Formats: sequence, structure tokens, C-alpha cells
Amino acid sequence: MTTTPARTFGFGAAVVSSGVALAGFTLVGCASEPEAYLFDRLQAGDTEISVLAMPGGNWEEYAIVCPYATPELIKEATGWEVSGVPQAGLADDENILVLHADNGAMDAIHLDRKSVDLCPESEPELPTTKRIAANESLMFVRGANRGWALENSELSSG
Repeated sequence: MTTTPARTFGFGAAVVSSGVALAGFTLVGCASEPEAYLFDRLQAGDTEISVLAMPGGNWEEYAIVCPYATPELIKEATGWEVSGVPQAGLADDENILVLHADNGAMDAIHLDRKSVDLCPESEPELPTTKRIAANESLMFVRGANRGWALENSELSSG
């Protein structure tokens, strides 16, 4: 089984290391509770994922961060500082699901777009980031050669 290299990301003093297998949604290393929940639900065939039901926090909002988004763009669009994002922006094969709790806690789930694609395919040169209320579920469909794709991806820049 081929796995992606482990990535490290953190918020404040907390640091989490994660790696995800491309073929079987097997988690390697120490996945966050929400990340494990997301992959467990998708592996079970669930196509509607409730952010409110994700463990690890009282999530009130989430953001989807698409390729080429820089730390500055993310901060401008969401008001949040998400670590682990290169100054030049995310690569075209990366996207992030950022969960934000009512107490200010955050969890950033870095995802390989071949496994879980949160971002629209149109206008790939335009970085996309948007805050969304946690009561809006994530709706997934099987993507063409890409694992899972977000169906309700109505993102706009800024």
C-alpha cells in the first residue's frame, strides 16, 4: 500500500502529525479525532458528514482551504491563522478542512486531493477559502479517479 509522507501541522502549542494512505483510507501516525472520524465515515460509505458530529471540539464553523491559498489569503478570508501552509500557498494536490470551535480551538485536516477533494475543479489558478457554519454538512460523491469529492463545493474567493 502506498502512503503519502507524514505532514506536520499545529495550532498554538499543539502539534499533530498525520499521514494518509491513498488506497485504503488507513491512517498512519497520530490522526486527530476529526480526521479519523472523517475517514471512518467515508470508508463506511457515508456521503453526508456532519461537522457538528465530529469529535474533538464544539465546532461552530469550518473552512475549506484550496490549492494556492497563502497564509495571508486564509487569514483575510477567515480571520484565522492556520499553520502548516507554505508562504507560496498550498500545492495543487492539497486542500485543508479547518474546524473552528466556540472556544477558539482549531483543528486543520490536511488532505491529499486524490483521497478527498474539497475544492472545485474549475478555475484551478484561483485560490479559494471560505468560512462555513458547522450546521452545513459536507456532502461527498465518489470522484472520478480521485477517491471522494465534495459535492456542495460552492466556494468563492475571499
